[in-house]
Amino acid sequence: VGLLKEAKEYLTKALKAYEKEENLLKLKIKEFLVFIKLIDEYGEINLEEYIEYIKSIASNYKNYSNKVDYIFSCAIILYDQGYIKYALRLVDYIYQDNWISSSDRVKLKEMYFKGLMFKGDQKLAFLYETLKLVEQVNMRKVQCRIYIRLGDYFNEAGQYNFAAYYYFEACEIIRDITEEIPSQYRLKYFKFNNFIKPFEKINFIKHKYFEEKVYDEKLKENMNIASEKDLKEVLQFKKFIDLLDNKKFMKSMGKIYDEFFSIKIKRQRDIISNLQCDSIKNLKLIIQYIASKTLATEAEIVIADGENNFKTIASLTGNDIR
Repeated sequence: VGLLKEAKEYLTKALKAYEKEENLLKLKIKEFLVFIKLIDEYGEINLEEYIEYIKSIASNYKNYSNKVDYIFSCAIILYDQGYIKYALRLVDYIYQDNWISSSDRVKLKEMYFKGLMFKGDQKLAFLYETLKLVEQVNMRKVQCRIYIRLGDYFNEAGQYNFAAYYYFEACEIIRDITEEIPSQYRLKYFKFNNFIKPFEKINFIKHKYFEEKVYDEKLKENMNIASEKDLKEVLQFKKFIDLLDNKKFMKSMGKIYDEFFSIKIKRQRDIISNLQCDSIKNLKLIIQYIASKTLATEAEIVIADGENNFKTIASLTGNDIR
């Protein structure tokens, strides 16, 4: 949740307790202390020396997947801080061993790192591949970061409708995972992870669609999250209601939605022309149509059984209709 000082204190005590032992738990403690140092002492570390320390920890892993997972985690942190040269040096250290890992988690981090490093179509290809993998390992925070990177890609290309789509997806995840954090830590957690970024990007795109030549600095200032109240307002998407009411924007978003989720039922007459004798298949047509009209990535049709009990008879998650 961003309490690095407290985390470092407890991890240091734990490391001392394992001082005379050599096991996986001790390595994991050292690993977390490295992550904290890279983040908390940004700009103060002698990276020429510290990179060698990171490698020395990695060399003690008997399980190669653990070693690679650790190195890619460090490389991603270094990349995010702008130390691309050192990030590449760590990854080159791994590639010297011609490693092969069957772990989806490790493959995910490798693909994500390549998505950070490459440009153009290659960047897009690796980010999309990462998006497929992240759904298998259920890492919501990583999924959020992939959506932000995809948003950045299309934003920089001036394709603001695609960018907004991915930023909104990231914001949805941010809302979900932030609300899972105890209320007293939410604000710090939100700031620590720089979760304001996709909201600010949508704010910028909003002005592009309303064709305002000057970016509204006052609105930018309003995106600063200084209190629980500010955080609650941002997570309720209140500042973006007018964008969602913009016909030009929603029309372009609808086209993206239909293409991305392979939506074939676009009009009411499409439902009628595709009706079958199978009532379950007909319900699937209906839920697909409703989802496409609201740009929902998840939807359910629920019925009551007359005794205040409810049952889901059809549901939609992405391309998966059940």
